Amino acid sequence: MRMKRFNTSLKNTGVLFYLVLLSPGIMAETLNVQYDRGGILSLEPRVGLQAKACHSKADPMNIRVRFGPMLIGSDINVTIAINGNDYNKNYALFSSLPAVKNNAGMDLDFLVPFNVSIKGNASGTEGHYVTNAEIPKKVTYGDVVCFARNYNNIGTGRTDTQSSGGYLPILTTKMGGGNYDAFLPRRENLGACSDREDNQSEDYYWPDYHKRAKAFQDSREDGFLFKHKFYRSKKITEGTPSTTKLIFSDFSSSVSNEIHDGDFVYRFPLGSGHAAMNLSGGDFLLSLNNRNISSMTLTVSESGASEVWTWKAAVNDGNNLNLTRSLALGVTALASDNSDPYAKNLFYAKNDFYKGTLAGKGALNQAYTDYINNTVPLSLPQDSAGDINLVNTDNLIFTIGQKPNTQGYGSMTFSAYGQPLKFGPLLVGSKEVASAMQMRNACY
Repeated sequence: MRMKRFNTSLKNTGVLFYLVLLSPGIMAETLNVQYDRGGILSLEPRVGLQAKACHSKADPMNIRVRFGPMLIGSDINVTIAINGNDYNKNYALFSSLPAVKNNAGMDLDFLVPFNVSIKGNASGTEGHYVTNAEIPKKVTYGDVVCFARNYNNIGTGRTDTQSSGGYLPILTTKMGGGNYDAFLPRRENLGACSDREDNQSEDYYWPDYHKRAKAFQDSREDGFLFKHKFYRSKKITEGTPSTTKLIFSDFSSSVSNEIHDGDFVYRFPLGSGHAAMNLSGGDFLLSLNNRNISSMTLTVSESGASEVWTWKAAVNDGNNLNLTRSLALGVTALASDNSDPYAKNLFYAKNDFYKGTLAGKGALNQAYTDYINNTVPLSLPQDSAGDINLVNTDNLIFTIGQKPNTQGYGSMTFSAYGQPLKFGPLLVGSKEVASAMQMRNACY
């Protein structure tokens, strides 16, 4: 059977055959069934209630966004923006409030509001920069020595006190060496230096008695020698420069049933964004109350560059969202896996970004054609790869990942998958009134 698209005036409301069933001529033209006069279809208009072959835009829809393992920079930013509208369906539970006659659209019972509930989580390890401040080099001076006017060499017969003008050094410790050995500390003098000015400075360092401290050598101040402490030893503690380290710690971020009404932009919580991140994985579910989407944008940004997928409702067909894409990160197509029934049945002629109902005609092979002709009709491929048919796609899955052992430009991967529908015949009792292929084609 040759695959063919059919256009029908019922396209914008899903495939509810109720109206066409009242006109056998229209039914015959639309479904390619040869009826010359009214038959079972026109005699049984209730058959139309059974003939829903695809989704209505009043139906809920799930959009799943998955993240694979990635080692990425601090400024990774993934957002999804969805613009949607409330939708009027043509049936509702009867309530005590009266509807406006012949204007069901004004009765709130018929209104399916647009809102999105989000839940999910992401986990991994993320880096934090920890800076240790510089510790400067420190010199500590000790073994104090000082001088007093009343402690000199008069009457001692000593002639070795020229460096201090004839005044004997008062030693506060028993440290030897430095030509101070001849000047032993005296018990009555050990506290004599406590009231002297303390200057922890190299200028007051006087390790060798016969080589004056610089401060004393340079000073012209009267009594300078008797006002200050001098030092015979020093201790040097080496400093350390300022250091910054990248330290990783575990993170887990989650959201539970966060509700958004109307238009919104949602940033997926992939860590705090302080530094590099090693993402173990993430899985988020966006549950749409209806599928009356006017536009949707998925943006992946890193290091000031963004890869953007934008879907907008087609001008001539509100059931289709047409894709435009901007390239900046060198994102490549993620390989298929067996969770995709098209991949499991080897339907893909090549690996592409867009899979399932988002696959373009050129992405599917003869195995797909043989299957829909000989086994079960499935959703048709898109004329343009990546476009989304809202009524013939069950749910959407976006997967963002990274090729193993790669980073930077060209390392990220992406796939967009639409869950396909399969179609069966329309039966009245045991009688087939429309084939599975006709039901599928009527959705388009």
